[in-house]
Amino acid sequence: GSNSLVLLYQQSGGWCWDRASCDKRPEWYTGNSRWESTKAPGGIFDSALFAGATQVYLPYCSSDAWMSEMGFHANFSKWFRGRAIRDAAVDELVAAGLLGSAHRLVFAGVSAGGRGAMATIDSLGERLASLGMPPPFGVLDGVAYQDVPPLNSWTPLAEQCERVWRALQVEPPAHCTAQFPAREAWKCIMGTYALPRLASEFLAVTFLYDSYQLGNLGYMYGQVTAVDFAYAEWFRMLNEKTNADVYAAGNSAFGPACYEHGAGGDTWFSIKVGGVSADDMLRDALRG
Repeated sequence: GSNSLVLLYQQSGGWCWDRASCDKRPEWYTGNSRWESTKAPGGIFDSALFAGATQVYLPYCSSDAWMSEMGFHANFSKWFRGRAIRDAAVDELVAAGLLGSAHRLVFAGVSAGGRGAMATIDSLGERLASLGMPPPFGVLDGVAYQDVPPLNSWTPLAEQCERVWRALQVEPPAHCTAQFPAREAWKCIMGTYALPRLASEFLAVTFLYDSYQLGNLGYMYGQVTAVDFAYAEWFRMLNEKTNADVYAAGNSAFGPACYEHGAGGDTWFSIKVGGVSADDMLRDALRG
């Protein structure tokens, strides 16, 4: 395209962390047989920032939040190649002359796609640097997993991250893992710990009452008890702390106080904090 920006976007879709959760994965997240032939994702793709730019939407089929390249896992009976799929997409862009030293890659995703971008953006930056290219800029949307006990029997998010790290041979960002004991490297694929410790530049988009996390953690939206209310307010404060840590580390954070997950579609433009949208924040961040 005529625009020097290149948008590489990873689709969302959760993940699995043991045989039981992997057995429950929908068919469309474990293979490509049900992919759509066309896609109009909207949201960031409709931003004027990317008018005339090369835009790539990567459909999700690996159930590993785009983090693994181990291949087939016999115990889970699934293929985990998300990171390798991303690498192949970058290779194709470079080979086609659509990504080079004159371009700036915006590496984005929401939910599982954003968490995968969070976990791999630093290593991608090293790879691009070796090819003489500028570092990528991340748009990490809906990734701020909080280390909290659930209200229900759902597997705690921290336990999910640790299981994925061990079972799927995930390599978290080294700039982050250097700040934890080796046995706690899993924290570097969990947003609350990883976001303030990345080497790369990025914008984090975090709805303070993240509906994916709160819903799965047992918060009953529409049937709020005093316990639910207190839990949600505690969760909001933790997200505010994560955003403050992101700012302190020199990056940008967009944190609306909404019960929502991911700034997809019109919410990329319509939800604002102090009159500023996620799109406005990305424009300012890219300008430096």
